[in-house]
Amino acid sequence: MTLLRSYPYSALIVLTTATILLLPSQACADFRIRGSLGAKTYGYEDPDGDGHLWLIQSTRVSVLQADGPFSLHFSGGYLGDNADEFSNSGEARFYKGYLQYGRSYSSISTRGGRFFLHKGVAVGVLDGVDITGSITGNLNLSVFAGMMSPLSRRFEFEDPAENFAAGGQLRWSPNFKKGLPYLGRSVFTVSFIQQNRNDLLLRRHLGLASYHRINRDLTWLNNIHLKMSGNALRKAITRIRYRTSTWNGLVEAGLLTPYVADYSWFNTFKVPPQARIRLAANRYLVENSWGGGIEGTVLLTSGTSGLRAGPVLTTPIGQIGYRTSSGDMPRSDGPWLNLRYSPTDRLDVYAFGSKTSYEWEAMSIDADDLTIIHAGARYTPEFLPSATFFAEFQEYRTPRIDQDRRALGGLTWRFDTGEKRR
Repeated sequence: MTLLRSYPYSALIVLTTATILLLPSQACADFRIRGSLGAKTYGYEDPDGDGHLWLIQSTRVSVLQADGPFSLHFSGGYLGDNADEFSNSGEARFYKGYLQYGRSYSSISTRGGRFFLHKGVAVGVLDGVDITGSITGNLNLSVFAGMMSPLSRRFEFEDPAENFAAGGQLRWSPNFKKGLPYLGRSVFTVSFIQQNRNDLLLRRHLGLASYHRINRDLTWLNNIHLKMSGNALRKAITRIRYRTSTWNGLVEAGLLTPYVADYSWFNTFKVPPQARIRLAANRYLVENSWGGGIEGTVLLTSGTSGLRAGPVLTTPIGQIGYRTSSGDMPRSDGPWLNLRYSPTDRLDVYAFGSKTSYEWEAMSIDADDLTIIHAGARYTPEFLPSATFFAEFQEYRTPRIDQDRRALGGLTWRFDTGEKRR
């Protein structure tokens, strides 16, 4: 499929651009159209010495009724490689596209089409219907049904008889400040999903979660995912975060088991859960600027244990750290950095790097070095505030891959007809 033969997506781009440029003023008063059009390329040379230049286009559009409850949302893209003249690699992508009734403050809202689903244990992209309603002032119920969309995100749909999913979420948000001050402002949720594939049960999961903002500095999160058959526990995590102008840190404890489809014969194996404990503490010497701290993770399984920890230096432009490992788990030692600098409101420069010596006896991997670097910049010119240009360089290197270097570049144009009326 070439770019020109991507009829659904190409037609949508042309229609979107024409609508924005030619929309009558009366229509602008009735509807607000906002979104972005983007294009970027990245080039590299593969291990065989062949050059590749990929084209990636993205479109995001939302049409909102100015004084009404309806809105229409779309997000899609196109990608292809000039190495085959976009013949085999060229594909249009359909990330989301749905019609919605109701706003965030509405007592009831519904959406139908392709949309992202994030309701406790129900996470993914659904082709279907989602309805959310308020039972009381602080109790909401949502239910959904449809097909999980194909992982390729092409302009195609699964057969409902082969990939049906349904579930819901009950959300309660009381305020315990008067009666139970230690729980503060809280949210409790119960979620459920059942998904079948070709008449087989893929998953039937129940989720329980709570989030508590005890005060402006302290929060507490709890999350439990349960399977309704076999080994019940999927994961259980509790996390406490603390943050002030001079200190921040977290303590987290969790039990995790590998995800296996309910119909899989791998469920006959008894896999003990893995315990994970995370600790982090950082002290600012200069408020929200210079500081230092330590981060660490302890992993515990049946008969084995491991520790991965190291110091962290906080600077005004990001963090620099070092990690080291000990115990029976795979080793991963080396420095890392994550930096971001904005000399002006219109220029953003960033860099990430990691050099790791790793060793994994279980996979017969001897001590090797892995280097990852990417750095780039984003710039929004004053004479064209609706456009952002960016450029990025990436490098990946191991003993088996001498070098994998990639250069990226592109721009994003944002539009909003509502800004014209402000």
